[in-house]
Amino acid sequence: GNYLIGWAPDALMEHYQVVKKNATVEDIKRRFMNNGICIPYNIFAVEKEGSEKLILNMLYSFRQIIRWSYKKARASLARNKKGEKYAIFRRAFYSAQVNYTWKILTQKDFRNALTKGDWLVKNKSRRVTV
Repeated sequence: GNYLIGWAPDALMEHYQVVKKNATVEDIKRRFMNNGICIPYNIFAVEKEGSEKLILNMLYSFRQIIRWSYKKARASLARNKKGEKYAIFRRAFYSAQVNYTWKILTQKDFRNALTKGDWLVKNKSRRVTV
C-alpha cells in the first residue's frame, strides 16, 4: 500500500563514521561532489530559476575550477598537504556542478526525472500506529 512509515521532523541523529572508510581523500571528495550537485539541482528543480541561471552558475563554477586548480598547484609546490587536499575538495565541488548542469541542459529524460516530484514525501494527514 501507500503507507507513511514514519515522520519525525524534530528527530536528532548521531552519524557513525569509520575512519578507514570515511576519512579518505576519495570519500571526502565524493561528499564535496554531492554537495556541489545540490546547487544546480536547487536552481533547476526547487527554485525553478531557469537555464540562464544554470548557465551563469556553470560559468562561475568553471572559474572556480581554474582558481582551485591554481591553488592546488601552489599548495603542492609549497608542500602544503592540507591546502592541497582542500583545493582538491573545492575543485571537486565545482566540477560536480559543471557536470550536473551539463546533464540538466542536455538530457531531457534527466530534466523530466528531476521535476517529476514522485519521490517527495507528501504531507497527508494519516494516523500511523506502530
